[in-house]
Amino acid sequence: DKKFSEKFTRNPGYISFILPIFIKDKKIVLSGAFQGIGSPEIEIWEQIDSDQDLIIEHSRKGAVSKIDLSISSHIFKQLGIGMGLSKWSGNWSWSDQSDLETIGYGRFNYSGTSFNLTSLYQWSKVKIGILYYSPFQLMKSSKIRTTNWYSNDFQFLNQKFNGAARFGLIYLIKPALSIGIDYRWQDKITIENKY
Repeated sequence: DKKFSEKFTRNPGYISFILPIFIKDKKIVLSGAFQGIGSPEIEIWEQIDSDQDLIIEHSRKGAVSKIDLSISSHIFKQLGIGMGLSKWSGNWSWSDQSDLETIGYGRFNYSGTSFNLTSLYQWSKVKIGILYYSPFQLMKSSKIRTTNWYSNDFQFLNQKFNGAARFGLIYLIKPALSIGIDYRWQDKITIENKY
């Protein structure tokens, strides 16, 4: 049976802002956001072995955060464009400890940087939007050690986000009412394992 200890680490949080400014009668919108992602709770569970009951404690600590900054404006009356930058930082460290020995440990480091481009075009009562997310390396681990009864392995993991795009269509029924649909395509998130 899996049990959750009373010890846990959380660093959640989200804050954002929107700031419209005017330069030579042209409206420019600046926006940003900060998101904190806390580590999960410490998990403890029992693994039943043929010879004995083996108690394993899995712990993870640390915090990961992401900062988003963007700028957008209308180039023409019907066409608006924008661009944004996202920066990840922080790390999670983890360990698996039994009552006999340390089974495994490692650290996941998040330091990736990505950008996005967006475009919004309006024709009569129809708006068409396109959003592109760039590929980037999301996570690069420190040395990870895993141990079992047969081997003692060290490895490095690289996690990569391979890009995405989003398409949207909006129809304005009246100034205060609209309907729309959108579709998001995302390439696979890949993990490269290097021993």
